[in-house]
Amino acid sequence: MIAMVVSAGLAGCTGGSAAPEPTPSPPASAPATSPAPTPTAAAEPTPEPLTAPVRPPEMSQPDEAGAIAAAEYALLVAHYAVVSGDLTEWDRLATSDCGFCANIRQSVTDAYGPGGRLEGGAFTLGDGTVVATDPSMNIFAVDIPYANAAVNEYDSAGALVDTEPPGDGIFTLEVIPARGGWRLLGAAARGSDE
Repeated sequence: MIAMVVSAGLAGCTGGSAAPEPTPSPPASAPATSPAPTPTAAAEPTPEPLTAPVRPPEMSQPDEAGAIAAAEYALLVAHYAVVSGDLTEWDRLATSDCGFCANIRQSVTDAYGPGGRLEGGAFTLGDGTVVATDPSMNIFAVDIPYANAAVNEYDSAGALVDTEPPGDGIFTLEVIPARGGWRLLGAAARGSDE
């Protein structure tokens, strides 16, 4: 699996408490005692809900700007599918001959199907650039620099199954404008050490 995951940030909860009610003083003849402290549970961080990426307006254009927007959006949707298990938008973008698309789908299905999950792997994308076009078929090849942190896979019991190491390099994606929006024909990543 290509690791392209952003972390779903965690928000901590801090709660203030009202000042305690004063307790009456014990009678003078009774020995003074102090109540035993009551243990309190620490607040657990709550994961922020995942939100699907929004199609950029440039994707309405069948030109280089649209191609770059479509390629960047495809990577964001791939990431969303990986961290959420939701393949709905991924399936809309993917073409049947796209091996990269099939690999993302298989990785998500393998992890989430039996009740597992994928976590971690914050990633960043650089600015995309059109590096080639096929005017006869209206296909655009777009290079996008990327960097990603490690991705952890957990099984249904919460046990760590596998870790995909961090990496960086360049994605090359082939996209084509089609009825209903841009489609992803294929993608490949080459690491910075290649």
